[in-house]
Amino acid sequence: MENHSNLNSRHRAILSCLSCHKHKKRCNREWPCNNCSKREFSCQYQEHQGPATQRITEPGNPEQEPFLDVQASDNIHTNTLALTWKPPQVHLSHYSQLFPRDFRLMEQFVIHFKPRLDTFREASGNIEKDWLLGVTKHPASFNAIMYCGGTIYAKEDPKFYNVRRAECDYLMYKLAALNTINEYLRGDSLAAVADEIMLAVLILMHVDGKMEDLYEYKVHLDGLHQMITLRGGLGRLGYNGLLKNWYNWCAAMFMHFGDRNLLYK
Repeated sequence: MENHSNLNSRHRAILSCLSCHKHKKRCNREWPCNNCSKREFSCQYQEHQGPATQRITEPGNPEQEPFLDVQASDNIHTNTLALTWKPPQVHLSHYSQLFPRDFRLMEQFVIHFKPRLDTFREASGNIEKDWLLGVTKHPASFNAIMYCGGTIYAKEDPKFYNVRRAECDYLMYKLAALNTINEYLRGDSLAAVADEIMLAVLILMHVDGKMEDLYEYKVHLDGLHQMITLRGGLGRLGYNGLLKNWYNWCAAMFMHFGDRNLLYK
């Protein structure tokens, strides 16, 4: 109970600058507000000129849910984790627009799953600004994160989710992640075994495990084993041990199902 309370307190601290904005208070970057200073949390809110959002609809379909223009959203989103409900500042190669609901998918990932991944890291650091801002710039890991957030959202709030969109809608992110991974695998060998590609595969494996799809889980695990071999071993992987320790955990878990040849030494 105490750990849960501390986690909620941390998330309230992350949103404190958003609270200032909501109540039309001016954030003083040199002197944080009470919500920030009480938790020793630096003020992160930044003002941006221009329209905050620009809503458009796809031509020929006026009943379609409005999109958010990515260029407009990039102007107001400089830090994904300081305001967890906002989308990351990403470089999208496959999408020119985002649904407003997609922002909630990123929030679900940050709140419900990222703290678990942080436990795999070996080096200390600012867990609020480190690896997530980097991986969301890669289309493979970005789409995998959004897919994972969609599965969490559908589980945490199925009634509201199904009202807004059909349950299978987040599968488009899985397809986009798989297509991107395959494109990299057909291209440069170094780019195909980048940290972001491996993280995307690990996230897809996590969802496979939740859905008890062991066949697809094993396919991904075999592929990761080959990628790690091409990289020269687990010690060459980045993100402060997150990839190495998460892979070993997944491989060790899979050993319980009968295959004992996948634990990379």
